[in-house]
Amino acid sequence: MAAHDHFSHTGPDGSQVGDRVQRAGYEWSAVGENIARGGPWWTQVFGTGR
Repeated sequence: MAAHDHFSHTGPDGSQVGDRVQRAGYEWSAVGENIARGGPWWTQVFGTGR
């Protein structure tokens, strides 16, 4: 994402996370995606997790 200056749940080709998971060959029934920006450490983005 950073290398392509693109930050979105929708891929630059218009794909959604399910499209990308299927294209990668995974068999799935539910899928989720977390994207975040704001710091080099997850705690700076999401907090302490508590």
